[in-house]
Amino acid sequence: MGMTKVAIAQRREQIQHLLSEREREGISLAALSRCCGIPHSTLAGWSTRLRRERLKAAGTASASAGPFVELVASPSSRGTSPDARFEVFLRGDRRVLVGSQFDEAALKSLVRTLEAC
Repeated sequence: MGMTKVAIAQRREQIQHLLSEREREGISLAALSRCCGIPHSTLAGWSTRLRRERLKAAGTASASAGPFVELVASPSSRGTSPDARFEVFLRGDRRVLVGSQFDEAALKSLVRTLEAC
């Protein structure tokens, strides 16, 4: 027999809480799966579903977009020059310009913060 509406709502709330914690802590879905015992595929499915719902509610045109973004190398980004730069385009016509010697953790934190806005 299937889950009741109450059980589904409780499960949804539990998954939302776990995924919010995951974003705050910066851990992978695989690590979260190991930690909480919920299959990776279940967490990934919920993550996609909830992200699409948030984007749709916000009226964002890219509500059906996946987690992937296109990276295009320009001639200046291919060199090994210390002043080479990367331009990261985010939702909402925002972009971040970083040098080739960027701090990965700081950039991840910045992008996560900007994408939450």
